[in-house]
Amino acid sequence: MGRFDRSASLIISLAALMACTSGPQPGPAARDPVQQPPGEARRTLVISVRVEPQTIAAKSLQQAGVTLETSRRLFNAGVALLDSKGGWHPYLVEAIPALDTASWQVEPDGRMVTTFRLRSNVIWHDGTPLSAEDFVFAYQVYATPDLGQSRSTPMSVMADVVATGDRTFEVRWLRPYAQADVVGAGSGGGGEFGPLPRHLLADSFRDASGSGAFDAFAGHPYWTRDYVGLGPYRLDRWEPGAFIEAVAFGGHILGRPKIERVKMVFISDANTTLSNTLAGEVHFASDDSIRFEQTRVLMREWGPRSGGMILSKPNLWRASYFQLRPEVASPRAILDLRVRRALAHAIDRIALNDAMFEGANIVGDTIVAPSVSYYAELERSITKYPYDLRRSEQLMR
Repeated sequence: MGRFDRSASLIISLAALMACTSGPQPGPAARDPVQQPPGEARRTLVISVRVEPQTIAAKSLQQAGVTLETSRRLFNAGVALLDSKGGWHPYLVEAIPALDTASWQVEPDGRMVTTFRLRSNVIWHDGTPLSAEDFVFAYQVYATPDLGQSRSTPMSVMADVVATGDRTFEVRWLRPYAQADVVGAGSGGGGEFGPLPRHLLADSFRDASGSGAFDAFAGHPYWTRDYVGLGPYRLDRWEPGAFIEAVAFGGHILGRPKIERVKMVFISDANTTLSNTLAGEVHFASDDSIRFEQTRVLMREWGPRSGGMILSKPNLWRASYFQLRPEVASPRAILDLRVRRALAHAIDRIALNDAMFEGANIVGDTIVAPSVSYYAELERSITKYPYDLRRSEQLMR
Protein backbone atom coordinates (compact mmCIF):
# COMPACT_ATOMS: atom_id res chain seq x y z
CA MET A 1 0.00 0.00 0.00
CA GLY A 2 2.72 2.41 -0.90
CA ARG A 3 4.11 4.58 -3.61
CA PHE A 4 7.41 5.96 -4.78
CA ASP A 5 7.62 9.71 -4.12
CA ARG A 6 9.24 11.36 -7.09
CA SER A 7 8.65 14.93 -5.93
CA ALA A 8 12.37 15.51 -5.43
CA SER A 9 13.07 15.93 -9.14
CA LEU A 10 16.15 16.84 -11.10
CA ILE A 11 15.58 19.98 -13.16
CA ILE A 12 17.84 20.60 -16.13
CA SER A 13 17.81 23.80 -18.16
CA LEU A 14 18.76 23.46 -21.81
CA ALA A 15 20.89 26.56 -21.36
CA ALA A 16 23.19 24.56 -19.11
CA LEU A 17 26.44 25.31 -20.91
CA MET A 18 27.57 28.90 -21.00
CA ALA A 19 30.84 30.74 -21.46
CA CYS A 20 32.57 32.01 -18.34
CA THR A 21 33.92 35.52 -18.73
CA SER A 22 36.21 35.17 -15.73
CA GLY A 23 37.13 32.21 -13.57
CA PRO A 24 37.43 32.18 -9.79
CA GLN A 25 40.77 32.40 -8.06
CA PRO A 26 42.26 28.93 -7.52
CA GLY A 27 42.04 27.49 -4.03
CA PRO A 28 44.85 25.84 -2.10
CA ALA A 29 44.38 22.47 -3.79
CA ALA A 30 47.10 21.36 -6.19
CA ARG A 31 46.75 22.04 -9.92
CA ASP A 32 45.27 19.44 -12.21
CA PRO A 33 48.14 17.07 -13.10
CA VAL A 34 46.58 16.45 -16.53
CA GLN A 35 46.72 19.53 -18.71
CA GLN A 36 43.49 20.99 -20.07
CA PRO A 37 43.03 20.26 -23.78
CA PRO A 38 44.12 23.21 -25.99
CA GLY A 39 41.29 25.51 -27.01
CA GLU A 40 38.79 23.91 -24.59
CA ALA A 41 36.13 26.53 -23.77
CA ARG A 42 35.67 27.25 -20.08
CA ARG A 43 32.04 26.39 -19.38
CA THR A 44 30.19 26.43 -16.08
CA LEU A 45 27.20 24.34 -15.02
CA VAL A 46 25.35 25.88 -12.07
CA ILE A 47 23.73 23.32 -9.74
CA SER A 48 21.39 24.16 -6.87
CA VAL A 49 21.25 22.03 -3.72
CA ARG A 50 19.04 22.57 -0.69
CA VAL A 51 21.67 22.15 2.07
CA GLU A 52 25.32 23.10 2.24
CA PRO A 53 27.34 19.97 3.09
CA GLN A 54 29.53 19.97 6.17
CA THR A 55 32.02 17.99 4.12
CA ILE A 56 32.25 16.83 0.51
CA ALA A 57 33.86 13.56 1.54
CA ALA A 58 32.09 10.38 0.51
CA LYS A 59 31.57 9.50 4.17
CA SER A 60 31.09 12.19 6.81
CA LEU A 61 33.06 11.98 10.05
CA GLN A 62 30.11 13.40 11.98
CA GLN A 63 26.73 11.73 12.41
CA ALA A 64 25.01 15.12 12.25
CA GLY A 65 26.84 16.06 9.06
CA VAL A 66 25.16 16.25 5.65
CA THR A 67 26.85 14.67 2.67
CA LEU A 68 24.73 15.36 -0.40
CA GLU A 69 24.55 12.98 -3.34
CA THR A 70 25.66 15.66 -5.81
CA SER A 71 28.80 16.59 -3.89
CA ARG A 72 29.57 12.93 -3.26
CA ARG A 73 29.41 12.16 -6.97
CA LEU A 74 31.33 15.21 -8.13
CA PHE A 75 34.35 14.80 -5.89
CA ASN A 76 34.57 11.10 -5.04
CA ALA A 77 34.97 7.67 -6.57
CA GLY A 78 34.45 4.23 -5.03
CA VAL A 79 35.08 0.65 -6.02
CA ALA A 80 31.84 0.49 -8.03
CA LEU A 81 29.30 2.68 -9.79
CA LEU A 82 25.53 2.07 -9.86
CA ASP A 83 23.60 2.53 -13.11
CA SER A 84 19.97 3.59 -13.53
CA LYS A 85 18.79 -0.04 -13.64
CA GLY A 86 20.37 -1.09 -10.36
CA GLY A 87 23.44 -2.71 -11.92
CA TRP A 88 26.96 -2.26 -10.55
CA HIS A 89 30.03 -1.53 -12.67
CA PRO A 90 33.74 -1.45 -11.71
CA TYR A 91 34.99 2.07 -10.97
CA LEU A 92 38.33 2.20 -9.17
CA VAL A 93 38.82 -1.56 -9.44
CA GLU A 94 39.41 -3.86 -12.38
CA ALA A 95 36.49 -6.14 -11.55
CA ILE A 96 33.76 -6.55 -8.94
CA PRO A 97 34.16 -9.68 -6.78
CA ALA A 98 31.89 -12.58 -7.75
CA LEU A 99 30.31 -14.91 -5.19
CA ASP A 100 31.75 -18.45 -4.96
CA THR A 101 35.00 -17.44 -6.65
CA ALA A 102 38.45 -16.65 -5.29
CA SER A 103 37.48 -12.97 -5.18
CA TRP A 104 34.53 -13.55 -2.78
CA GLN A 105 34.96 -16.36 -0.29
CA VAL A 106 32.41 -17.34 2.34
CA GLU A 107 33.38 -19.43 5.38
CA PRO A 108 30.99 -21.96 6.99
CA ASP A 109 30.55 -19.66 10.01
CA GLY A 110 29.43 -16.76 7.76
CA ARG A 111 32.67 -14.80 7.74
CA MET A 112 33.72 -13.58 4.30
CA VAL A 113 36.66 -12.14 2.37
CA THR A 114 36.33 -10.00 -0.76
CA THR A 115 39.43 -9.20 -2.82
CA PHE A 116 39.85 -6.09 -4.97
CA ARG A 117 42.52 -5.10 -7.47
CA LEU A 118 42.79 -1.40 -8.33
CA ARG A 119 42.99 -0.17 -11.88
CA SER A 120 46.37 1.10 -12.90
CA ASN A 121 47.14 4.82 -13.09
CA VAL A 122 44.42 5.95 -10.65
CA ILE A 123 45.50 9.25 -9.10
CA TRP A 124 44.22 11.61 -6.45
CA HIS A 125 43.34 15.18 -7.39
CA ASP A 126 46.84 16.29 -6.36
CA GLY A 127 48.48 13.75 -8.69
CA THR A 128 49.49 11.21 -6.03
CA PRO A 129 48.87 7.58 -7.11
CA LEU A 130 46.08 5.71 -5.33
CA SER A 131 47.30 2.63 -3.45
CA ALA A 132 45.75 -0.25 -1.55
CA GLU A 133 47.15 1.26 1.64
CA ASP A 134 44.73 4.19 1.19
CA PHE A 135 41.86 1.73 1.75
CA VAL A 136 43.63 0.24 4.79
CA PHE A 137 44.09 3.75 6.21
CA ALA A 138 40.42 4.60 5.56
CA TYR A 139 39.35 1.55 7.54
CA GLN A 140 41.59 2.58 10.44
CA VAL A 141 40.02 6.04 10.44
CA TYR A 142 36.37 5.02 10.09
CA ALA A 143 36.71 2.14 12.58
CA THR A 144 37.77 4.59 15.30
CA PRO A 145 34.76 4.85 17.67
CA ASP A 146 35.48 8.49 18.58
CA LEU A 147 34.91 9.53 14.96
CA GLY A 148 31.32 8.31 14.93
CA GLN A 149 31.35 5.90 11.96
CA SER A 150 32.35 2.57 13.49
CA ARG A 151 28.72 1.50 14.04
CA SER A 152 27.43 2.57 10.63
CA THR A 153 27.23 0.27 7.62
CA PRO A 154 29.38 -1.21 6.26
CA MET A 155 31.89 -0.52 9.06
CA SER A 156 29.81 -2.43 11.59
CA VAL A 157 30.16 -5.68 9.60
CA MET A 158 33.83 -5.26 8.63
CA ALA A 159 36.56 -7.03 10.60
CA ASP A 160 39.60 -5.61 8.81
CA VAL A 161 41.06 -4.31 5.56
CA VAL A 162 44.46 -5.69 4.53
CA ALA A 163 46.72 -4.67 1.64
CA THR A 164 48.20 -7.70 -0.12
CA GLY A 165 50.04 -5.61 -2.71
CA ASP A 166 50.37 -2.06 -4.01
CA ARG A 167 47.10 -2.39 -5.94
CA THR A 168 45.38 -5.29 -4.17
CA PHE A 169 43.50 -5.34 -0.88
CA GLU A 170 41.15 -7.63 1.01
CA VAL A 171 38.09 -6.68 3.01
CA ARG A 172 37.40 -9.18 5.78
CA TRP A 173 33.82 -9.43 6.98
CA LEU A 174 32.41 -10.49 10.33
CA ARG A 175 29.25 -11.97 8.81
CA PRO A 176 27.31 -12.12 5.52
CA TYR A 177 26.71 -8.73 3.91
CA ALA A 178 24.87 -8.42 0.60
CA GLN A 179 26.94 -5.48 -0.68
CA ALA A 180 30.32 -6.93 0.23
CA ASP A 181 31.22 -7.00 -3.47
CA VAL A 182 30.92 -3.20 -3.71
CA VAL A 183 31.79 -2.44 -0.05
CA GLY A 184 28.41 -0.79 0.46
CA ALA A 185 29.00 1.62 -2.41
CA GLY A 186 26.62 4.58 -2.55
CA SER A 187 24.54 5.16 -5.66
CA GLY A 188 26.61 8.16 -6.62
CA GLY A 189 29.80 6.14 -6.85
CA GLY A 190 31.47 7.84 -3.90
CA GLY A 191 30.80 4.85 -1.73
CA GLU A 192 29.74 4.24 1.85
CA PHE A 193 33.33 3.13 2.34
CA GLY A 194 36.13 4.43 0.18
CA PRO A 195 39.80 5.32 0.34
CA LEU A 196 41.36 8.28 2.14
CA PRO A 197 44.62 10.00 1.05
CA ARG A 198 47.12 8.56 3.51
CA HIS A 199 49.81 10.95 2.30
CA LEU A 200 47.72 13.92 3.45
CA LEU A 201 46.05 12.66 6.63
CA ALA A 202 48.26 9.99 8.19
CA ASP A 203 50.34 12.37 10.33
CA SER A 204 47.29 14.22 11.63
CA PHE A 205 45.53 10.95 12.43
CA ARG A 206 48.58 9.56 14.22
CA ASP A 207 48.88 12.70 16.35
CA ALA A 208 45.19 12.52 17.23
CA SER A 209 45.53 8.85 18.16
CA GLY A 210 48.42 9.64 20.46
CA SER A 211 46.62 12.40 22.29
CA GLY A 212 43.24 10.65 22.38
CA ALA A 213 41.54 13.78 21.02
CA PHE A 214 40.07 13.52 17.52
CA ASP A 215 38.39 16.91 17.35
CA ALA A 216 41.36 18.41 15.53
CA PHE A 217 41.42 15.57 13.00
CA ALA A 218 37.67 15.85 12.33
CA GLY A 219 38.14 19.60 11.87
CA HIS A 220 41.10 19.23 9.50
CA PRO A 221 40.74 21.57 6.49
CA TYR A 222 41.09 18.52 4.25
CA TRP A 223 37.40 17.72 4.86
CA THR A 224 36.31 21.11 3.48
CA ARG A 225 38.38 23.76 1.67
CA ASP A 226 41.47 21.55 1.11
CA TYR A 227 39.60 18.46 -0.04
CA VAL A 228 41.40 16.05 -2.37
CA GLY A 229 39.37 13.23 -3.87
CA LEU A 230 39.23 10.86 -6.84
CA GLY A 231 36.03 11.97 -8.57
CA PRO A 232 35.43 13.69 -11.91
CA TYR A 233 35.78 17.20 -10.42
CA ARG A 234 38.49 18.82 -8.29
CA LEU A 235 37.60 21.40 -5.65
CA ASP A 236 38.59 24.89 -6.73
CA ARG A 237 36.83 27.22 -4.29
CA TRP A 238 34.47 26.90 -1.34
CA GLU A 239 32.69 30.04 -0.18
CA PRO A 240 30.89 29.04 3.07
CA GLY A 241 27.17 29.77 3.00
CA ALA A 242 27.22 30.60 -0.71
CA PHE A 243 28.73 28.12 -3.18
CA ILE A 244 31.32 25.50 -4.09
CA GLU A 245 33.20 25.71 -7.38
CA ALA A 246 34.97 22.81 -9.05
CA VAL A 247 36.98 22.18 -12.20
CA ALA A 248 37.03 19.09 -14.43
CA PHE A 249 39.73 16.64 -13.36
CA GLY A 250 41.79 15.44 -16.29
CA GLY A 251 43.17 12.51 -14.31
CA HIS A 252 39.75 11.00 -13.58
CA ILE A 253 39.89 7.25 -14.21
CA LEU A 254 36.77 7.35 -16.43
CA GLY A 255 38.04 10.33 -18.41
CA ARG A 256 37.86 14.09 -18.20
CA PRO A 257 34.29 15.48 -17.84
CA LYS A 258 33.00 17.37 -20.90
CA ILE A 259 31.69 20.24 -18.78
CA GLU A 260 34.76 22.18 -17.68
CA ARG A 261 33.47 23.91 -14.56
CA VAL A 262 30.71 23.32 -12.01
CA LYS A 263 29.29 25.72 -9.43
CA MET A 264 27.12 24.28 -6.67
CA VAL A 265 24.97 26.94 -4.99
CA PHE A 266 23.08 26.50 -1.72
CA ILE A 267 19.40 27.54 -1.94
CA SER A 268 17.19 26.38 0.93
CA ASP A 269 13.89 27.71 -0.46
CA ALA A 270 12.28 25.78 -3.33
CA ASN A 271 10.53 28.87 -4.73
CA THR A 272 13.84 30.72 -4.87
CA THR A 273 15.30 27.77 -6.76
CA LEU A 274 12.33 27.94 -9.13
CA SER A 275 12.82 31.64 -9.88
CA ASN A 276 16.56 31.15 -10.43
CA THR A 277 15.89 28.23 -12.76
CA LEU A 278 13.35 30.16 -14.81
CA ALA A 279 15.80 33.07 -15.03
CA GLY A 280 18.56 30.76 -16.28
CA GLU A 281 20.76 31.41 -13.24
CA VAL A 282 20.48 27.74 -12.21
CA HIS A 283 20.87 25.02 -14.84
CA PHE A 284 20.48 21.90 -12.74
CA ALA A 285 18.30 21.68 -9.61
CA SER A 286 18.96 18.57 -7.52
CA ASP A 287 19.30 17.15 -4.00
CA ASP A 288 15.81 18.13 -2.89
CA SER A 289 16.29 21.78 -3.84
CA ILE A 290 13.02 21.74 -5.77
CA ARG A 291 9.72 20.05 -5.03
CA PHE A 292 6.73 18.71 -6.93
CA GLU A 293 4.84 22.00 -6.87
CA GLN A 294 7.72 23.84 -8.53
CA THR A 295 8.21 21.17 -11.18
CA ARG A 296 4.59 21.66 -12.29
CA VAL A 297 5.28 25.36 -12.82
CA LEU A 298 8.42 24.57 -14.81
CA MET A 299 6.56 22.15 -17.03
CA ARG A 300 3.97 24.79 -17.85
CA GLU A 301 6.57 27.51 -18.44
CA TRP A 302 9.06 25.40 -20.36
CA GLY A 303 6.58 23.44 -22.48
CA PRO A 304 5.84 26.03 -25.19
CA ARG A 305 9.49 27.02 -25.64
CA SER A 306 11.34 23.76 -24.84
CA GLY A 307 13.18 25.52 -22.06
CA GLY A 308 14.41 22.42 -20.25
CA MET A 309 13.49 19.00 -18.95
CA ILE A 310 12.48 17.32 -15.72
CA LEU A 311 14.04 13.98 -14.84
CA SER A 312 12.33 12.14 -11.99
CA LYS A 313 13.62 9.13 -10.14
CA PRO A 314 12.06 7.03 -7.35
CA ASN A 315 13.91 8.06 -4.21
CA LEU A 316 11.40 8.07 -1.36
CA TRP A 317 9.03 5.28 -0.39
CA ARG A 318 5.71 6.16 1.26
CA ALA A 319 3.55 3.39 2.68
CA SER A 320 0.78 2.56 5.17
CA TYR A 321 1.31 -0.22 7.70
CA PHE A 322 -0.92 -2.22 10.02
CA GLN A 323 -0.26 -2.40 13.75
CA LEU A 324 0.27 -6.11 14.43
CA ARG A 325 1.19 -5.99 18.13
CA PRO A 326 -1.84 -7.53 19.88
CA GLU A 327 -1.50 -5.35 22.97
CA VAL A 328 -1.61 -2.17 20.86
CA ALA A 329 -3.79 -3.05 17.84
CA SER A 330 -7.08 -1.14 17.76
CA PRO A 331 -9.52 -2.25 16.61
CA ARG A 332 -8.35 -5.81 17.15
CA ALA A 333 -10.07 -6.81 13.91
CA ILE A 334 -6.96 -5.71 11.97
CA LEU A 335 -5.19 -8.77 13.41
CA ASP A 336 -7.39 -10.82 11.05
CA LEU A 337 -5.66 -11.27 7.69
CA ARG A 338 -8.99 -11.05 5.84
CA VAL A 339 -9.65 -7.60 7.30
CA ARG A 340 -6.20 -6.35 6.29
CA ARG A 341 -6.70 -7.64 2.75
CA ALA A 342 -10.12 -5.99 2.60
CA LEU A 343 -8.67 -2.64 3.64
CA ALA A 344 -5.91 -2.96 1.06
CA HIS A 345 -8.46 -3.50 -1.70
CA ALA A 346 -10.47 -0.50 -0.45
CA ILE A 347 -7.72 2.08 -1.02
CA ASP A 348 -7.75 3.77 -4.42
CA ARG A 349 -4.07 4.60 -4.69
CA ILE A 350 -4.32 5.71 -8.30
CA ALA A 351 -6.94 8.32 -7.37
CA LEU A 352 -4.73 9.51 -4.50
CA ASN A 353 -1.79 9.84 -6.86
CA ASP A 354 -3.89 11.75 -9.39
CA ALA A 355 -5.27 14.13 -6.78
CA MET A 356 -2.05 14.82 -4.91
CA PHE A 357 0.60 14.54 -7.63
CA GLU A 358 -1.28 14.75 -10.93
CA GLY A 359 -0.45 11.12 -11.56
CA ALA A 360 3.30 11.82 -11.67
CA ASN A 361 4.34 9.36 -8.97
CA ILE A 362 4.66 5.60 -9.16
CA VAL A 363 2.02 3.44 -7.47
CA GLY A 364 3.99 0.43 -6.31
CA ASP A 365 3.26 -3.04 -4.99
CA THR A 366 6.76 -3.37 -3.55
CA ILE A 367 9.47 -1.08 -2.22
CA VAL A 368 11.73 -1.89 -5.19
CA ALA A 369 11.73 0.68 -8.00
CA PRO A 370 10.37 -0.49 -11.39
CA SER A 371 13.53 0.80 -13.08
CA VAL A 372 15.78 -2.00 -11.77
CA SER A 373 16.71 -4.78 -14.15
CA TYR A 374 15.18 -7.57 -12.03
CA TYR A 375 11.82 -5.88 -11.42
CA ALA A 376 9.85 -8.08 -13.86
CA GLU A 377 10.97 -11.24 -12.05
CA LEU A 378 10.13 -9.68 -8.68
CA GLU A 379 6.69 -8.53 -9.82
CA ARG A 380 5.70 -12.07 -10.73
CA SER A 381 6.34 -13.26 -7.19
CA ILE A 382 4.43 -10.68 -5.13
CA THR A 383 0.77 -10.42 -4.15
CA LYS A 384 -1.07 -7.35 -5.44
CA TYR A 385 -4.13 -5.64 -3.99
CA PRO A 386 -5.76 -3.53 -6.72
CA TYR A 387 -8.63 -1.19 -5.88
CA ASP A 388 -11.68 -3.45 -5.78
CA LEU A 389 -14.59 -2.54 -3.50
CA ARG A 390 -16.53 -5.69 -4.38
CA ARG A 391 -13.60 -7.89 -3.30
CA SER A 392 -13.18 -5.76 -0.18
CA GLU A 393 -16.84 -6.28 0.76
CA GLN A 394 -16.59 -10.04 0.19
CA LEU A 395 -13.61 -10.28 2.51
CA MET A 396 -15.28 -8.21 5.21
CA ARG A 397 -18.39 -10.41 5.11
